[in-house]
Amino acid sequence: MGNSKIVYYGETLIDLTGDTVEAAKLLKGVTAHDKKGEKITGTFEAADLYAAIGVTYPSGSVCTCTNGTLTLTAKDTSGKAIFVIPSAGTWTVTATDGTNTRSESVEITTEGQIVSVTLSYELLLFDGGVVEPWKVIQAKPTATISDTIYLYASDPTTPVVSAVRTTNKINLSGYSMLKYTVTQNVNPEAAFMCVTSSTSAPISAGLSNAVTSAVTAYGQPTATGIYSVDVSTINAEYYISLAAGHYPKSGLRVSKVWLE
Repeated sequence: MGNSKIVYYGETLIDLTGDTVEAAKLLKGVTAHDKKGEKITGTFEAADLYAAIGVTYPSGSVCTCTNGTLTLTAKDTSGKAIFVIPSAGTWTVTATDGTNTRSESVEITTEGQIVSVTLSYELLLFDGGVVEPWKVIQAKPTATISDTIYLYASDPTTPVVSAVRTTNKINLSGYSMLKYTVTQNVNPEAAFMCVTSSTSAPISAGLSNAVTSAVTAYGQPTATGIYSVDVSTINAEYYISLAAGHYPKSGLRVSKVWLE
């Protein structure tokens, strides 16, 4: 039986009662004494370093890294973690706060490979300027992309459409809402936020606008403010497109677009 605390004439000479040394935390073969004063031999074996994945994730979340067989878990919820990867293969890094979840797959192919991953529950597509590249589809007569996305559709005789879209398709897997902030809305009946597979305008030009067959999901802002389009069932890549079109005119200004 070990001695965890030794007091001599009222003076504490040794006190191990607050120590946190355990065999499972001590390197294999190394000896020490635990908080009871008992001699212990370490059993912990560190994995051989094959590669490393550094992760930045939302603080307060639980972060894991798995290849389907072995699952590594970050030691805390600080928002920073480094995973020591013992073998090549596909490793999936995941962060969750119980409500939101984001994952990213990493291919480890080479010994000594170092990979950095950033996980966020919000993917900014546009925020007071271009974040994800956007392009004008058509301007009848105005479609601009600067500190805001501004669309103005007007023709005295013919129904027209002004529209923009993301330059590249966006992977919507794992997101539930496409959100956007409207700061100007001249004709709500003719304003559209669309998820589409087409590079063309997502709505038809006419006295009564309608989305095209290429549109998978869409929303129409009724005024100004923050609006959402449900994308929770979409697990593929699509263009995100904004459109305004009506006779005789419509205008739409958007300051932010993002996924949650």
